[in-house]
Amino acid sequence: RANDTVLTFAMIETAQAVKNVDAIVSGPGLDAVYVGPSDLSITYDGKPVSGARVHIYTYVQMSERPKYVSERTGPDGKYVVSLPKGGTYYLAARDRFGGPPRIGDLYGRYDEGSINPTGVVVGDGEKRHGINISVFRVW
Repeated sequence: RANDTVLTFAMIETAQAVKNVDAIVSGPGLDAVYVGPSDLSITYDGKPVSGARVHIYTYVQMSERPKYVSERTGPDGKYVVSLPKGGTYYLAARDRFGGPPRIGDLYGRYDEGSINPTGVVVGDGEKRHGINISVFRVW
């Protein structure tokens, strides 16, 4: 009878978990998936970054002016981006706005650990989660 009232959730908190979500949810006995507290955040050295912005580009080179820019992140490092339409977007995060990154700036891009930026495909009206960006100090 207890199994009739207990739900089993999987916590999805990292980009790797998002990539493997199909395998995760195919396990037996799983009732739901929860996208956890690390979704859509910016971190530096494993800690949330406050005051950074996400810059959204439509070209992989990410050398033009960003098409969209988020509000600054709060103390939890979380960000929200509202896009007017679906498409493929490339994301970078930084603590300063305008011009190329300078020595001492925090900078990072969403790349899922590869050498090239990873495009984020968003459908019209779709909400995405698990897009975490790690930044480093430019030197």
